[in-house]
Amino acid sequence: RKIKMMSRKEEISQENRRARKWFIPIVIVSGVVGAILGILMVFLGTTGIQRAAGAMTQKVTMLAPYLLAAEAVIFNIFAFAMYRKSRVLLREWDGEEEEIPNQIDIKLNYALWALSLNQVISFLLFALGVDLRPEDMTGVRNELILAVVFMVNVFISIWIQQKVVDLSKEMNPEKKGSVYDIRFQSKWMDSCDEAEKMQVYQAAYSAFKVTNIAFMIVWLFAFLAIEFAGTGVFACVLISILWGIHVSVYC
Repeated sequence: RKIKMMSRKEEISQENRRARKWFIPIVIVSGVVGAILGILMVFLGTTGIQRAAGAMTQKVTMLAPYLLAAEAVIFNIFAFAMYRKSRVLLREWDGEEEEIPNQIDIKLNYALWALSLNQVISFLLFALGVDLRPEDMTGVRNELILAVVFMVNVFISIWIQQKVVDLSKEMNPEKKGSVYDIRFQSKWMDSCDEAEKMQVYQAAYSAFKVTNIAFMIVWLFAFLAIEFAGTGVFACVLISILWGIHVSVYC
C-alpha cells in the first residue's frame, strides 16, 4: 500500500511538472502584456481617454432609443422566423423520421438564444440611454421613446418565447410549465428526462468555465477603467459580487 501511494505521489508530481511548463510562460506573457497596456494608457493620457469616453457615452445616450429599436427588430424577427420554420417542420412531420425533431430542437434553441441576447442588449441600451438630468426637451423625448420601445420589446420577446415553449410542449407532451409562471424553470426541469437533464448539466458546466474567464477579463477592464477613465470602483465591486455568487453556487 505504501509503495502504491508513493507511486501515485510521483505520478501527481510528474503531472504538475508537465503542466508548469505551460503555466509559467503564460503568466510571464500575461504580465508583459499587462505592463505594455499600462504604459500605453499612460502614454495616451488619462484626460484624453476620459474625454473620449464622455463623448462616446453622450452619443450612445442620444442614439440609444433607435439602436434599441433596431436590435429588437433584428433579434425578434430572427427568433420568430426560427419558430415559424419549426412550426412548418412539425406540421410536415409524419411522426417517424427522427431527424425532423432534432432540426426543430436546433431551430427553437436558436430562437431562444436570439431572445436571450435581445434581452441582454436591450437592458444595456436602456441603461446607457437613460439621462437622469436631461437638459432640454430633446432629452425628455428620447427617454420617453426609449421607455416605450423597451416595454414593447419586452412584451414581444415574451410572446415569442411563449410560442417557442408551446411548440416544444406540443412536440413533447410530457413537458410542463408556462413562461408566465414564476416557477417555470423548475417545472420544466422536473418534466425533462435523464438525457435532457444531462445535456443541461453539461451546458451549465461549459457556461461556468467560460463565464469564470469572462469575469476575470471584465474585472481587469473595470480595474483599468478606474485609473484611466475615472469610472470609480463601483463596476469592480459589482463584478466581484457576481463573480463570488457565481463560484459559490457552483461549489
